[in-house]
Amino acid sequence: MKRGFGTNAIKSRYWLWLIPLLCNCTSTKPTSDQLPKELKLLSWVMYADSDKDTAQAIKNEDHRLLALSVRGAILPGVSTEETDKVKQQCRFRYLTGMEDKIVDSEHRRWWRTGYNYAERYNKIMLQYCYKP
Repeated sequence: MKRGFGTNAIKSRYWLWLIPLLCNCTSTKPTSDQLPKELKLLSWVMYADSDKDTAQAIKNEDHRLLALSVRGAILPGVSTEETDKVKQQCRFRYLTGMEDKIVDSEHRRWWRTGYNYAERYNKIMLQYCYKP
């Protein structure tokens, strides 16, 4: 009986964990060139920091909220009852890659990260543009 790398061992998916070790991969975050088209549009979420970004926007006097382009403008962090009033008082801009078509679970995970970012950002920014 032969031992070693037979065809069954190579086909086994347990060998996949070796790939990063064999190629000496050190980065845990892929570059945008390595991503599928849908994730390239969301690559900004890898480095998004809502606290830092709102502080910079406030410093620049840019009090726009963040919107998602999903069958109309959705403002994460704004209640549905207040959405129309907020849209009348506050300007907003659309986030890149935050459309309503999700292609797989990885895309869904990144989209959710973008949604959470926008929700936190908008809750902070509402204090500067919205007067109930």
